[in-house]
Amino acid sequence: MSGAKSRDERAGEPRWRYGDQILWTYTNPAHPGLYDQRPVTVIADDENHLAVWLESGTRMLHHVLADGSGIRTADGPARFGAPRAQGLKRWQGPGIVAVFQPGVDYSVWFFEDRTGPTTEANSPTPARRDSFYVNLEEPFTRFDTGVLTSDHVLDIVVDSGGIYQLKDEDELEFAREAGMFSDAS
Repeated sequence: MSGAKSRDERAGEPRWRYGDQILWTYTNPAHPGLYDQRPVTVIADDENHLAVWLESGTRMLHHVLADGSGIRTADGPARFGAPRAQGLKRWQGPGIVAVFQPGVDYSVWFFEDRTGPTTEANSPTPARRDSFYVNLEEPFTRFDTGVLTSDHVLDIVVDSGGIYQLKDEDELEFAREAGMFSDAS
């Protein structure tokens, strides 16, 4: 992936089309060479946003601890600093419509109650829940096979009335203790 040339750098190349399959990839600078990578279907792609669909049950790459156990089984800073390996799993949550905007340091996730077909004739018609999720992350970069970003750990959940709450404040502290973030960043 490091040798891939960004799609944005190549003049005249078309954007992805509805129904294209791409990879939604997260890297972690503390664990180079390992990825959280989700195959997704493009819903829309224009100069203002990229929207993708992650279906529940999708097989994906993810980080595990070196012994193969889940990251969240580690306590405190070890959750971010312990040696890791590459693992495979299925997305256990509901389907997600994720929306990325160029140059923005977050994506917005709409969790869905049911999955829908991904063909153009039968576009996804999931029922939206009454909240959304703001995932704080590096602005995404396009590559031939998908998008690349890096998670900033802290997230925001917004309910239907616009009331928000921070999510994973404890994990942000663990990440800071592990040296991933400083008080200045």
